[in-house]
Amino acid sequence: MAPGLFFEALRREVAGAMRNGTPLSLITFALEPAEFASATEFQEALRKLAFLLRDEMRSEEFFARVSDAGFWVVLKGTSSECQIFLERVASQKISGATSKIFGHAFESYDEWITRIDSEYF
Repeated sequence: MAPGLFFEALRREVAGAMRNGTPLSLITFALEPAEFASATEFQEALRKLAFLLRDEMRSEEFFARVSDAGFWVVLKGTSSECQIFLERVASQKISGATSKIFGHAFESYDEWITRIDSEYF
């Protein structure tokens, strides 16, 4: 999903989570380019990660490549469900770092973006 479409979908999902009081999580996955011997090896690892994320997500979840080195994934569910997702991805042993931001049922889209900005930028 392109970043612009990703943020529009995120806005829609956050509004739905607020309305319904359901948990929603955003997880970031980033690879460190310096860990790879070449740009080709790095790009191959990004492709492998993209296919893995797509295969591990449920149909109502989505992700986008929002930086040169990684992806953001939006998952529906509790923190324990997100932890299971992270463990499944980690079991594939793709080099990289993961971090997660948990959304809250009554947190607005603007609050999400502010937290993301303060965490990563």
